[in-house]
Amino acid sequence: MPRGKDVGEIKQAIGGHLLPALLFCLIQIFASTGCAKAPIVRAWQPWTRTLQGDHQLPSNAAVTIQVDGESGPLLGDEALLRQELRRTLQNLVERRGCRVQSESADYRLVLHYSTQRHDMMTSTIRSVPQFTYGASHGTVQSTSFGVAIARALFASSFETSAVPVQNTRTVENYSHLVSLELSRAQGASVWKGEAIWDAPTADLSTEIAPVLQQLLSTLPTVSTPARVGSVSDKGAEGFFRINCAGRWFSCPALPYRISFDLPAVGVTPVAESAHVPSGIRQTNCLAAYLDLVSTAEFALPTGESDFSNPLRRSLWSTVRLGGSYVVGKESEPVHVLIDLRGAQSGYYVKKCWVATPEEYDRFQTDLLAWREALRSYYDYFEE
Repeated sequence: MPRGKDVGEIKQAIGGHLLPALLFCLIQIFASTGCAKAPIVRAWQPWTRTLQGDHQLPSNAAVTIQVDGESGPLLGDEALLRQELRRTLQNLVERRGCRVQSESADYRLVLHYSTQRHDMMTSTIRSVPQFTYGASHGTVQSTSFGVAIARALFASSFETSAVPVQNTRTVENYSHLVSLELSRAQGASVWKGEAIWDAPTADLSTEIAPVLQQLLSTLPTVSTPARVGSVSDKGAEGFFRINCAGRWFSCPALPYRISFDLPAVGVTPVAESAHVPSGIRQTNCLAAYLDLVSTAEFALPTGESDFSNPLRRSLWSTVRLGGSYVVGKESEPVHVLIDLRGAQSGYYVKKCWVATPEEYDRFQTDLLAWREALRSYYDYFEE
């Protein structure tokens, strides 16, 4: 029989370990079951521009791909980088129903790229109270030091009892520019897309896929199931931790960012201890779910059934994504659906699953009604 002191120590140990865990679970349950709302934090978007000629790219068109450009900060031949960029572009083009050929094609798609170092000035304003050693911190970033100073003055004007101290430093930054030009084999241009964005890394290969996806989304498409790998049962946890946990994603269909984690209240997700959430079914399709939240070009808002005003925020409190994929060595495609639940910080994946034919047909019917509502909304003029 444990002595009184031992019992007290046991209770203290149990309380010290179980109570924080129980509190964490309650916080997560509260966050995931609260009222859904349209997010406020927007997804990152590059500056883009697309120019369309009178000619439309036909479905199943034959296209050749050419890549050229240079990465200013880096040295050596860029042939391997161009090959990797070409593979990325080819995958996105084939998803739109086009056939990529090395020669004798009706159209030519040229990717031009450029990367240049363009450092940014970062200014950190630290307000130090006159009578204590405490401090509050805020960071302002700008390519113009004058703007950083102006912001510092603005912030310090509200600190009547504090002395503002500013530290500035140069942050390594790279500017990426890409251009896609589609032309007929005879040479006449029919479409062009351009994008510019800043990034902390010079590696364009890790940055370019979502940008190209956004540019190509303005071209006509014939839905073609994409092929993805099949994740094994033993590899599911590792795949989720490395590729999904603690990360934000974005797709052309939504202006807000997406997370596979539960909405956390004062808790930062740790990838090394993350587990596949129970809402993610058929974990062999994890690669398909990950691809869909990054490439979806249509999202079905499910917050309300009334589509008369597509800009009404309550309509976007919950969203459904859907797509078709060929998984692993299978020959027949499967249809996957993802339900997203809105919170202030973004959308959180509530459920991912392989849909039955009836479920996917119902999704397609609802999506068609949504597209018709959009077409009607943008029909401004009388016939």
